[in-house]
Amino acid sequence: MLVHDILKIKYVQLGYIKKNYPYHLISDEEMFNAFIDLGNEDFNNKTTLIDPQVRFFDMYYPNPFAEEDIIYKKLNSKGEVVEEISLSGEYTKLKNYIISSINDYLTYYGTANEDKHLVPDWVYTYMLGEVVYQQSDYLDIFDTLALLDCSNIDNEFTQSACVKCYTVSSSYISTLTTGIRPPTVFGEPHVIKNLRMES
Repeated sequence: MLVHDILKIKYVQLGYIKKNYPYHLISDEEMFNAFIDLGNEDFNNKTTLIDPQVRFFDMYYPNPFAEEDIIYKKLNSKGEVVEEISLSGEYTKLKNYIISSINDYLTYYGTANEDKHLVPDWVYTYMLGEVVYQQSDYLDIFDTLALLDCSNIDNEFTQSACVKCYTVSSSYISTLTTGIRPPTVFGEPHVIKNLRMES
């Protein structure tokens, strides 16, 4: 898979996997483990990671609500609060879903049912670092914040921007009939696409 080769090279170059390690000798599990902790302690002890405590996902997409949670109030058509949602909890759900999807793929990899347990395309956007957040290119952040109506002098992807991403993402995901997944608090492609369609 070409995207896997690209990711293996990327994670070696960024220093998540040992420097100059040949990408063709890196397993998919090692690649995914450089991206996010899959919860396999035995594997973590034998990994090719430079620092098993540091993963790409945690560096690029840390929980924006870790220090101060925000409660999102979901309203019905009458404007009444029908649910209060912890956005820190929603971030955790997203992260756990990604881990579960990857572990599911690894379980069925090389079996007759492999094609029914593929990693969703949107997970690869996180793995490639293409989801917009604070580590993204300056102009990508700038453009996304403008779409969110959250522009600021520091070009910082604030909690308010993350809340707006969650609102747009939740609305989009509620229209899906297949491939249901948790909403995001970051600038995923579906969030940016929906914002562009609204503007």
